[in-house]
Amino acid sequence: MFKIDIEIGREYLIMNDFNIKHIESTVNQIISKCQNADYDVAMKGLSKYFRWEMDT
Repeated sequence: MFKIDIEIGREYLIMNDFNIKHIESTVNQIISKCQNADYDVAMKGLSKYFRWEMDT
C-alpha cells in the first residue's frame, strides 16, 4: 500500500489517485479545522479552501 497525498488549492483537490475515502477524510478535516461559533469566521476559514456561489 502507498500513501495518497492530496494537494489542496483554492477550489481544487489535486491527487495522483482517486480515493473517495481519502478525499472525504481530507474534506472533513478541513471542515473541522474551520469550525467556529461565529458563522462569518467559519465561512472565511472555509473560503480559503472551497468556492461557492457566495464568493461571486
